[in-house]
Amino acid sequence: MLGAIDIPVLVITGSTSNPVAQRANELLASSIKGAQFVVIEGAAHFMIATHAAEVGRLIAQHIGRVEG
Repeated sequence: MLGAIDIPVLVITGSTSNPVAQRANELLASSIKGAQFVVIEGAAHFMIATHAAEVGRLIAQHIGRVEG
């Protein structure tokens, strides 16, 4: 079913996230055609609070690519 997704997808994980979560996110991204997979160094599960600027920058870049 993931292979049928036909929209631009950004999957972000943290370098200090649980290894199982990291691997699940990696597999998710690899199962969606054209998905972008990014690891934020030093981030974990609550990266929207601890690395908000980096998450925001990645989302803005992703939207820019999609709209461009």
